[in-house]
Amino acid sequence: MRQRKSLVSASNPDGPGHSLAEETEEIMDKVNWMKYSVPSENPSKHLNFLKDTHHYRRQWMESGSKTITDILQKFPRFQDMPNLLGTSIDATTAGKDEKYVQPYILSLGPALNPSKFFIVVDRIPIPAGNNIIQAVDRLFKAHYAFNVHYALALLQFWEFLAAFLYGVIPATSVKVPLRSLASNIKLISPK
Repeated sequence: MRQRKSLVSASNPDGPGHSLAEETEEIMDKVNWMKYSVPSENPSKHLNFLKDTHHYRRQWMESGSKTITDILQKFPRFQDMPNLLGTSIDATTAGKDEKYVQPYILSLGPALNPSKFFIVVDRIPIPAGNNIIQAVDRLFKAHYAFNVHYALALLQFWEFLAAFLYGVIPATSVKVPLRSLASNIKLISPK
């Protein structure tokens, strides 16, 4: 697994004239801009700032007792810009805490033909698209964005997706039956 980079390190990557205090102030300016700016005004800037503040956000989430509600209050764009969930998928999975309630999918509409899907985290609904494929994709990404462990009952399902669909964990790290399933799927897939 990759090691997380520290927000404030002993080395100064930008060379002379760029202090660590300036770096921290710049990160906080970006966090505050994202929190208080209307998402529709400049979505690409939101995405860039979310990427720029990734390490800070991960450290903040892992320090103390943060709930998903705390995370969404500090980073509300995850709620009204659900495509941002995918920007956190590159984060490592080490250091997660069991205190979070598992996110889940909520569908609206008839049981056989739902019209809308939401991911629900800490009783907060986040739009997840109009079909189950988008909803599962966003639910998978929400685990990374909010630093939440997979539910034990679904562990093998999520590990299968993580290894063979998203490629965020090595295939050799999953159990043999999952690797066997992936091999069998490849054998029957059209070329």
